[in-house]
Amino acid sequence: MSRSKLKKFQEITTRKNVIEVVYPNKQNISIDWQAHFGNKNPIILELACGNGEYTNGLAALNLDKNYIGIDIKGERIWQASTDSITNNLTNAAFFRCQIDHLADYFEPNSVSEIWIIHPDPFLRESDTKKRLTSRKFLNIYRQFCRPNSIVYLKTDSQELFDFTLKILISENITPIVAVNDLYKSHFLTDHHLIITRFERKALNNGGKIYYIKFSLKS
Repeated sequence: MSRSKLKKFQEITTRKNVIEVVYPNKQNISIDWQAHFGNKNPIILELACGNGEYTNGLAALNLDKNYIGIDIKGERIWQASTDSITNNLTNAAFFRCQIDHLADYFEPNSVSEIWIIHPDPFLRESDTKKRLTSRKFLNIYRQFCRPNSIVYLKTDSQELFDFTLKILISENITPIVAVNDLYKSHFLTDHHLIITRFERKALNNGGKIYYIKFSLKS
């Protein structure tokens, strides 16, 4: 590991806007997120948040909501938390954790929305259970989300888009929105012109952006 990366990892251990659980304990040790933020505002998650473009962007626009960006990559968490500190976003926090362990750290009915923005689509057939909209993950989200919580998916992968629609049909969930070209739809304003580096790369390469919004039924 480079000195630069090691320094970043050491820095995030001291930051108030970062919580790390890199090696999850199998016991339920739910974190008091309301105490962390010092209020009872709605809690919204960005999964696989990368550099936190959405976590920080949405937090800046909605000061009456608490946003938590979740990723396992320490260097990404460092960048996201740095940007949050720079912009004095006290309603944004970052959680370094494996997503499939989230139910250990969030109480039932504690999360209002989930944003999944350009996640790894895991294109190999053997990896479909790793997709963040797979049945496995939807069942994990149900353990801590409020009834009828909203989930947003934005991706440049048609495979992930099609897969998600099939999962929703099998779960008897009708999408609120499902468009195969976000930039030619009326729903671009849902994203407040927030663009991640992955999205910008896809657009520059002539790719399309797919968007699904659905209610997570219990």
